[in-house]
Amino acid sequence: MGDLVATKARHRGIAGFVVDGLIRDLPGILELGDLPVYARGVTPIGPLHRGPGEINYPAVAGGIVVHPGDVVIGDLNGVVLVPGGFVEELVGRLQARSAAESDYTAAVARGDFSNAWVDATLKEAGVLMEDSSG
Repeated sequence: MGDLVATKARHRGIAGFVVDGLIRDLPGILELGDLPVYARGVTPIGPLHRGPGEINYPAVAGGIVVHPGDVVIGDLNGVVLVPGGFVEELVGRLQARSAAESDYTAAVARGDFSNAWVDATLKEAGVLMEDSSG
């Protein structure tokens, strides 16, 4: 995929791309500004033209099967797949945890946290730890 396909897709209302491979013409794709494209990398080599593909069939990206109706979300950290039937439950769980997550993040930023659970887990696993008491 390159800048011409990306431009055509944007004009046709495509929301973005997840490419399990390489793309080309990255500067032209970035100039579009509002079309997210996630790929494994960039290449100067043009694509093989094997047809338009299929719509509303399962696809595989990164070893994960994506079914019609699944939700694919991407940002600078990567791409996440949420099975279509799980979206409402997941959103509810995330909303329920939002305040606690925000409070925890603020506490860590202040330096107010404990990793005692890590020490306990390591000790339980038999990891020898250096005594820092003196």
